[in-house]
Amino acid sequence: PSQPFHCFLEELPEGKDATYLMPEGEQEHAALLIFKLYDCLKGTLTYAGHTVACLSSTLGDVVKGARAELLPGLENEALLVYEELTPEDVRLRQKEGTPLRDLEMQVGDILVLERWGPG
Repeated sequence: PSQPFHCFLEELPEGKDATYLMPEGEQEHAALLIFKLYDCLKGTLTYAGHTVACLSSTLGDVVKGARAELLPGLENEALLVYEELTPEDVRLRQKEGTPLRDLEMQVGDILVLERWGPG
């Protein structure tokens, strides 16, 4: 059976790419990251939002900030963090103290936060 395909779009101003959301001169030192929330209890995957993060920031700090900003009701809930490389290829990211640069994060990368406990 065919599975539905969900596509999240954000319109950019004419003549701009995703780096327009980043502070001037920060394109080499920061990445626009997209966040999704997967709720395994409900079987849903939803767009949570996006943020611009400094590549020297740790994965744990970025996720903590994104949770507070994008998912305020879940900031104290245990979540697993995955990087979505393609819709069929996601990788668990467990090293919260690792800088984004060392994880080779780039503009437009997608982080999926998995909610696995009751909420």
